[in-house]
Amino acid sequence: MMLELTSLQATVLAILIPLLSIGVPVLLNHISKNGASGIVGKLCSYLTRPIPFEPLTGQSHAGMNSGERRVFLTKQIVLRLIIVYVLLALFLLGNTIAVFYQIIIDLAMVIIDPGFVSKTWTVIVIDSPFSGGWYGSLPWYGQRFLPPAGAEVFHETWSWIFFSAGITDDATFFMGATQLILIPTILLSLLFLLPLGIKSIRESFLPSLYLFNAGMLVSTRGIFGCFSQAWNLEFNNVYIQYGIRIVTGGQLQVTTEMAVITTLLVVILALYFVFLILGGKLWHCHYHDHKRSYLLFMLHVTLSYWFSLLGVMVMGG
Repeated sequence: MMLELTSLQATVLAILIPLLSIGVPVLLNHISKNGASGIVGKLCSYLTRPIPFEPLTGQSHAGMNSGERRVFLTKQIVLRLIIVYVLLALFLLGNTIAVFYQIIIDLAMVIIDPGFVSKTWTVIVIDSPFSGGWYGSLPWYGQRFLPPAGAEVFHETWSWIFFSAGITDDATFFMGATQLILIPTILLSLLFLLPLGIKSIRESFLPSLYLFNAGMLVSTRGIFGCFSQAWNLEFNNVYIQYGIRIVTGGQLQVTTEMAVITTLLVVILALYFVFLILGGKLWHCHYHDHKRSYLLFMLHVTLSYWFSLLGVMVMGG
């Protein structure tokens, strides 16, 4: 178990993360630009300035002895490794934040649509950067063959929606639930992407990379989760079980499922190219003339995007 939060802790954290994501870059830039001395100033400067891909002083190997050349090359290798580890950490952090907000939006559907199935929740659990769920009760647990009403059970995010879609007589339930979750998820991602419109934040190295990665993965997490759940139910012979009751892909409307899968594939591909463009523009803010670093960052965006999808599908949505 990676992370477990009570309902109060999760609610407070859901409010604080976007605020801190905007406030921290502003503070770092302010400290760095005002020339704060000491460890704090150096740290802020390091976080906001891009890690160099080229020699800082324009030095060449010519004129260096073997010892100097070895030290010089070691420093360049270390700098590149730092960027690799930073991007890997941002990938894991971005997916974890995305899972967290997918669960929060899942739980907030009662507020979004008062006519939706009501539920109570006490704790959310994030098992990994790709999966999570919540402990709580659902009213239909009082139905025949299911645990008593009010029983506290772990609900994997999205799974309970597909389970409900399989036992409901409301033909519009599934599509309505899909739209209710996907739209707020994409809007939430703008809380991370919009600060990049501010030049000082956009040009702040580590904060801007964090905002971009978080925005990209939050916006796609709901889409990926829905796609993977539909795919597993329809094509991988996966089933969802609550109590002793089971829902399979055959119990859902096949035409609706296929329409959802087709639509999501179009959206997934479209968003991929959107984030390639946004990522390229962001990277050029830090490295204006370095073509190799640009191509490497585009590789990072591609791997982050598709490995996030793969991770969600492997973990079952």
